[in-house]
Amino acid sequence: VKHKTDLKSYDKRPDGGCVLIEKRRISQYTGFVEVKAGYQKNNTHQTHGDLLRLALFASNGYDEYNTECILVLQAIGLNITAYGFTQHASGASVMFELMKVQCPVSLHDLPPFCMQLNKLRMLQQFYDNYCSETASNNCKRKSPAHVDLYLDRILNTHQQKHVKPS
Repeated sequence: VKHKTDLKSYDKRPDGGCVLIEKRRISQYTGFVEVKAGYQKNNTHQTHGDLLRLALFASNGYDEYNTECILVLQAIGLNITAYGFTQHASGASVMFELMKVQCPVSLHDLPPFCMQLNKLRMLQQFYDNYCSETASNNCKRKSPAHVDLYLDRILNTHQQKHVKPS
């Protein structure tokens, strides 16, 4: 039995996603997002777990939607890290860091943020070139990136009793 990351199941889907809409319906996922509050930035267990979940969602989306690349975003507080997920020519699945961006807290922090707008534009170009519908139409792949895994062992789908919802 092949276990998949079911995006219709609330306990096994990411916090957000990038999608392509066709006839008012989601035709495919082109990116996935996990978000954590700023006070959890030092909780490496949860932040690394989120990154692993993102990699699993990206791997599944890469195979299911036959796209060239999947955009992966991890936001921890005001810091956003962007990753790309694709398959190397050797056949290995690779998730690589594209960039880090810090969002402004106040108007005082806005000028340095404006200096990073070029980075955001480059991220948009990356998405348009490699993660969009036209990029997925040109994609030719030899083998799927997804390996049969028991995702329930990796994706913690049970709400902990001592955790308050954010």
